[in-house]
Amino acid sequence: MAIEHFLLEALEWVVPICEIIAVIVILVAVGTAFFYYIRNIFTPDEKDVKINLISGLSVGLEFAMAAEILKTIQKHDLMDLALLGAVIVMRVILAFAIHYELKDHKKMQMGVHQNQHPHQQEGNKKQ
Repeated sequence: MAIEHFLLEALEWVVPICEIIAVIVILVAVGTAFFYYIRNIFTPDEKDVKINLISGLSVGLEFAMAAEILKTIQKHDLMDLALLGAVIVMRVILAFAIHYELKDHKKMQMGVHQNQHPHQQEGNKKQ
């Protein structure tokens, strides 16, 4: 019983810290992407703004999801758990969408098209 009480007390601090970290990571990612976007308008650079933004959003969502998962320990009402579950599902879907976008963007940068296998592309270059 003492361990459970300690964990609940610790979660009172850990959950908001995870949420604050998530907000900070997302704000830094957005701010950095905006800075590089504006800078690229005036002086073209090789810095990929989209990759950096998507990576930052993904990390921020991971922290937010960790906070939501930790909240499940505190919730005992069925309605609260259902709402929390819905939020987690939405964040997981968003995280997968961001991950897919990141993966797709990296493939496009490397010149590998979705419909063409890398080995097929090498064969086309030889012809």
